[in-house]
Amino acid sequence: MSIQSGREIDVTGDDRRASWGALVAPAIVFVALSVAITFPLVLRLSTGVPHDLGDPLLSASILWWNAHVTPLTAPWWHGSWFHPESGSLAFSDHRLGASLFASPLQWLGVTPVAAANLTLLASFALSALAAFVLVLELTGRSDAALVSGLAFGFNPYRMAHIEHLELLLAFALPLALWTLHRYERSGRARWLIALVVMLVWLGLCSSYYLLFFGVLGSSWVVWFLRWRDWRRWVAVASAYAAAALILAPVYVRLAAIHRQYGFSRGVDEIALYGADVTSFVTASPMIALWGWTASLNGPERQTFPGVGIAVLAMAGAVVAAASREVVRDRLSRVARVFAGLAMAALLLGSAAWLFGPFHVDFGSVRLLSVDVFFKPLSVSLLAATLGLGFSARLRDARCRRSLLAFYGLAAALLVLLSLGPRPKLLGVPILYQPPYSWLMVLPGFADGVRVPARFTMLAVLALSVAAGLGYLRWRPRSIPPAAWLTIILVVIAADTWPHPFPIAEAPRR
Repeated sequence: MSIQSGREIDVTGDDRRASWGALVAPAIVFVALSVAITFPLVLRLSTGVPHDLGDPLLSASILWWNAHVTPLTAPWWHGSWFHPESGSLAFSDHRLGASLFASPLQWLGVTPVAAANLTLLASFALSALAAFVLVLELTGRSDAALVSGLAFGFNPYRMAHIEHLELLLAFALPLALWTLHRYERSGRARWLIALVVMLVWLGLCSSYYLLFFGVLGSSWVVWFLRWRDWRRWVAVASAYAAAALILAPVYVRLAAIHRQYGFSRGVDEIALYGADVTSFVTASPMIALWGWTASLNGPERQTFPGVGIAVLAMAGAVVAAASREVVRDRLSRVARVFAGLAMAALLLGSAAWLFGPFHVDFGSVRLLSVDVFFKPLSVSLLAATLGLGFSARLRDARCRRSLLAFYGLAAALLVLLSLGPRPKLLGVPILYQPPYSWLMVLPGFADGVRVPARFTMLAVLALSVAAGLGYLRWRPRSIPPAAWLTIILVVIAADTWPHPFPIAEAPRR
């Protein structure tokens, strides 16, 4: 193997600006690939819809409504469904973000179905190009950016939600991170304004992404901003508040309509739509290479991110760790203590899982009682997390603000959150009071989120960035760079290629 560098990858601001001319060629590639991976949808824009006649036609009808009725007015909220009930548009996502593309097309004479299909095609290319821009900013390398762009724009999780147009429009996620990195490096207020724009766009595309990005964005602030830079902490928080204020007319009215009808999400329903641990090896049945895994889990629980990017990210992390010496200190001893506690709790949980509940007594005093195995596993995970936090290697990575460490850890956190409030393995609970349960005390999570598994889109983004960074650090010595890049791109595309792409016949009217 060859190692790109033992230090953090970086380029000068001038190098980054000079590299923007490389956007045209990737954009053409991503557009062509969008057409190819969904073929023959491009030949049936007005007569076919992806996957089935459910959500795609719902999206088309809402896009038609948004193009013909002024958004946010009373008639707009009432919708054209469930007459004479009022506020029926709030029964689903409003698709205002998608309408920024679809409405102009309809005003030019394009049919609602064709407008929805063209927006879907654009979502692939735009998501890929946005991730390309992010990684180009981080590395100054167009090859690494191409790897990450392809991974985020064309991944198995997107294909598992091909019928959900509002979830496919995820390009503002990498662009929001891009504005944060730009602000961190320059300190200029214009990047905070750009962040507000991206957050508003996220909120217009999907309320899930707006809420979920709060977790990723907060993690970014903790990792990349120094504790003494309190003004920047306040500035980023102000940008979040400004975006929330701009979106308030939408979500305040939405919440009022939901209260009017008594809509709410109970913890049982939320837990039902959390991912299973096996979800991450479960792909959509339409994926040619991995569709055979679909029987493990049903829709919303097919969160397979792809083998290529997972291997690339992990290999890059291993090479990066091996290339850097870290001096151990006293806190490293604390890390070892927590690691020992984690191992002991894991053994106790494993014993309870294998042999059932047990207890240990000393005379008449009960020293230990294990009734359910997932509580010791929760203690093990908590101790392991604390041990990792005290470890010299993680503290060194935080001090250097390592990109690869952040995006790798962010992917792990987001995967854990996608398991929801009751994480399970093959339907059996494995954790008690997991991190998602802590989020449910925040506005929006307790009664507005039905599908925690959709955290996966953010996890795929973090993993895609980590894959691009890992690509720069790991390459088998015997393979030339151009050949290695080709292999990586082919593997990523193969992970998500559908066969055949499902198209349902759209109604004539």
